Amino acid sequence: MTAPAQWAQSRRPRRAGTGPLGISGWGAVSPAGARTEDFTAAVLAGPAGPADVAGLFDEALPGDEAYALLDFAVPDHPGRDGGLGLDRGSALALVACGQALADSDLTVDDGNRHRVGVVLGTTLGSLRSASDCSRQTLVRDRPYLVDPLLFGNSGLHRAAGRAAGWFGLTGVNATVAGAQLAGLAALRYAGSQLRRGHADAVLAGGVEELSPHAAWVAEHTFKGEEHRVPVGEGAGVFVVEDAAAMRAAGRRPQAEVLAVEVGQYAPPGGNPDP
Repeated sequence: MTAPAQWAQSRRPRRAGTGPLGISGWGAVSPAGARTEDFTAAVLAGPAGPADVAGLFDEALPGDEAYALLDFAVPDHPGRDGGLGLDRGSALALVACGQALADSDLTVDDGNRHRVGVVLGTTLGSLRSASDCSRQTLVRDRPYLVDPLLFGNSGLHRAAGRAAGWFGLTGVNATVAGAQLAGLAALRYAGSQLRRGHADAVLAGGVEELSPHAAWVAEHTFKGEEHRVPVGEGAGVFVVEDAAAMRAAGRRPQAEVLAVEVGQYAPPGGNPDP
């Protein structure tokens, strides 16, 4: 069999599973800190308030409080190239993905990396990168209209694509835009890919970065809502596989996901908005 034929055959869907999804590893970067241990400690300690972000950015913010990672510097993560051209959201995602892979007993090598994918949920990606890129086309002199590194970060799919390239995962790669439900939607999408046989494992989760741009969008979108909370940032990623396949290989899932369903329902005694 020729090399191209082998490549094509290796990417054909395999027999799909129908049972629960197994979680073999996880990673979290949150306002509590850039380690999973920080997140665990914060959950056990109970809810904490937002941080004082006055002076965190050069631009004005709609408020002085947000759930931010005050000590997270993009050039410090994840290493190697010093974060060259890395937007904040992608840096958060890379750290969380790296943690999830390190926590998992899944071994990724040249024999299976084409069957391991990345699916991340987000609201608007790096809104700051997209906004700054658009602004440069108006204020910079020709012909140098846009910084090419900034342009690369302006796409919605940047974090998922960067994570796949960084860890050498050449399987399914997707971004799901879904605001507050984006992480759940990404997990549901990943489960669909596993059950349809398009992947053996998927890094699935969500990522959001804090920026003045995102804070002002939230200010105008949710202004006046009774239960509104300050904006925040972070990333959470699970390594998701077929639970039955894991057990057949002598591996035990850390947890199982029976279903992920999202819907809209009418409020009691009323009709949903059209």
